[in-house]
Amino acid sequence: MRRAEDAPPAEASRSRGGKGKGKSYRDTTLLNRIGQGTYGSVFRGSCRDEEVAVKVMLLQADSAEDIKREIKIMRECTCEHIDAFIREHQMRSTLWVVMEFCAVGSTLDMMRKQNAPLGEREIAWIVRGVLTALDYLHHERKTIHRDIKAHPRPCRTLFTAAANILLTKRGEVKLADLGVAAQLYNTMSKRGTMIGTPHWMAPETLSQSGPDDGKYDTKVDIWGAGITAIELAQMWPPFSNIKAVMMLIVNGAPPCVDSHVEASDAFRAFLAAALVKEPADRPSARTLLDDPFLRDASIDSLREAIASHLSSYKAQPDSPAGPSTPQPSEPPPAPLGELEKTMVL
Repeated sequence: MRRAEDAPPAEASRSRGGKGKGKSYRDTTLLNRIGQGTYGSVFRGSCRDEEVAVKVMLLQADSAEDIKREIKIMRECTCEHIDAFIREHQMRSTLWVVMEFCAVGSTLDMMRKQNAPLGEREIAWIVRGVLTALDYLHHERKTIHRDIKAHPRPCRTLFTAAANILLTKRGEVKLADLGVAAQLYNTMSKRGTMIGTPHWMAPETLSQSGPDDGKYDTKVDIWGAGITAIELAQMWPPFSNIKAVMMLIVNGAPPCVDSHVEASDAFRAFLAAALVKEPADRPSARTLLDDPFLRDASIDSLREAIASHLSSYKAQPDSPAGPSTPQPSEPPPAPLGELEKTMVL
């Protein structure tokens, strides 16, 4: 375990929504690494008996501004489907961001644990939560996420990093990792840049042929949500084994689930609605939330799946669920190198 023993932060830590002062950074303890984010590692931790997730980021000149924007977005978010910001601890060269802990882990963790994709009822509830978060980001924060996915890497077998759709024990869906969105804080001026993971990226992003001289809008996130729905149904995104994936996304037909995957007419219709190649014809998150596939989505089936997912961890109360946590027969994770050296100065 590691505790911060650096000089006091430049600013007092704040709780989410600005209500009251946060606790001292000396009360935040890192327990074990559970994933990797855009700008640093994510740890399971504790803060005065509260289980938390702690994002540890190395402050560098080329990323400092983006990190500050990410913190600002997280601090000001009030959507129940976005992973909650608790407080921050800034040291000489490292920033700790204390977040709500989602004990189940990611949707990827769920699939890996059961070695099978999710059912359509679970997918409907998860996608509904993601679209609710996107609707908030698009309308209230004027922000594009641009990296909606359940899988951290475009590969069927490589499970090495934390994904950004998280689940709580109660079946709540939380969108995380706003590092990409931070680059677009309160403006669309940078939306012509190519940021994201290719397999989940919209055609207009890859071709740079959006409606406004190659710049694109919030519709790229709708495409990402559709690809994620396919991923949850088959454990990998479309075209996962194709090298020229970008050309296929731009020039090919809209993707759907693989031929061997059983899918209802309602699910196929939802995918067809979300994965429209022309962004002007692609619905908004708010419109898509009224799709018949999502309209009657219920949390109950996901709670049942989560109960099964967590049951094998009852004998190990200190271990969070998920592939990033070492199994009982495995040694502790290796040191984190230069990033970890900056934690205790």
